[in-house]
Amino acid sequence: MANAVLSFISTDPHNRMFNHDVRMSFKEDPSGAVRFENVNFYLLASSSKERLIQLAKLGSVEIGSGCIKYRFQTAVQTISVSQGNAPLILELCQTFTNYFTASNGLNLGLEIVDRNKTKVSFFYFTDEDISEETFRDRLAQTERSLWDLLSIGSEEQLLALECPAGTALSTGKASAVINAVDAVSALLGTFFRVGTRIALGTWTEADTAALLSAIPFNHEEARNRAPRLHHLLVDRYTRRTLFGLSGELNNRLFLEGKVAALDQTVQRLAGKGVTYIMGDKYDVSGEQVVGFAVGPNAHAHDVTFNQIVNRIEQTVDLSQLADELALLAQAMSQVATETEQHIAIGEVAKAEQAAKAKDSTKVVQSLKAAGGWALDVATKIGVSLASEALKNSMGLK
Repeated sequence: MANAVLSFISTDPHNRMFNHDVRMSFKEDPSGAVRFENVNFYLLASSSKERLIQLAKLGSVEIGSGCIKYRFQTAVQTISVSQGNAPLILELCQTFTNYFTASNGLNLGLEIVDRNKTKVSFFYFTDEDISEETFRDRLAQTERSLWDLLSIGSEEQLLALECPAGTALSTGKASAVINAVDAVSALLGTFFRVGTRIALGTWTEADTAALLSAIPFNHEEARNRAPRLHHLLVDRYTRRTLFGLSGELNNRLFLEGKVAALDQTVQRLAGKGVTYIMGDKYDVSGEQVVGFAVGPNAHAHDVTFNQIVNRIEQTVDLSQLADELALLAQAMSQVATETEQHIAIGEVAKAEQAAKAKDSTKVVQSLKAAGGWALDVATKIGVSLASEALKNSMGLK
């Protein structure tokens, strides 16, 4: 029945429904609604849970209050920051989840509950078969370990790193060093972005305290660390320091004869109009191209570029899209290894700037150029608006 509602509700908040493994399946999508309230949602079989979460995004399933979706999850954390700075909070959260997973051999996820330009709400979760005490201890331990990486001052200290004691994964010294370098480079990237905002007057010490509260597992240490970190950001990560470091790096690369090898990627990422061709080249001109096909084995899609742009303008909140694209570019940068992947990151960054400028045409152009890998990463980290925009721009919808 179209208006029927199937409800799974426990009226006792101390006794949630489902105390054993549960499996649900549908022969076809429900035409009515399915509601869950005060249930142990994590006890659903993984295939059933994934299907219900997918249906929830479509509006036919409601996962209400009191539902524990995962085996363990932290309390919802709501952080307020100056306008436009929320993406940097999520950027640090993503750095922490990546470092936690690599350090402990246990998956850690991040779910965003709500966000806008000045506030973001989220929680961390895991479905790993561990005790809650172990989960909480690992969170606190990994937070301390992450910040301790910033005190490494020599190659000897870096090479002396080992996996945290008691972890389930024996990653070895090489993996521990790689994980540390990945985490430090991500932190430094965030700090430089914060430093630029400090120099422009759009980031305050309160924002720095909010940034630290994104990893809230050692509260007292975070409160004591905030003033010191903000002073460090003002002193070392403002624009002058960034540009000086960039100039020094370029000089070294030039002296070592490596600048020519990097020039192709740098110019492409900077959007200087250089065109690089891999394989066959096909030129298609005209503002509207209806049902076009180019290249070997190509096929036509009955959709125009202008139609895609209009669809983006009418259905997408460009400000929210810009926030998600910033998070996507950060996630992509942490796993990119190939030149083409770095080029894709540049296209996502250009799409982010276009979204901030409300330029839907450039958003579509850049997201189309970003390609399938960007869509894969967007789907993996759960930035649904960016995923849909990528699909639209690539003509997949």
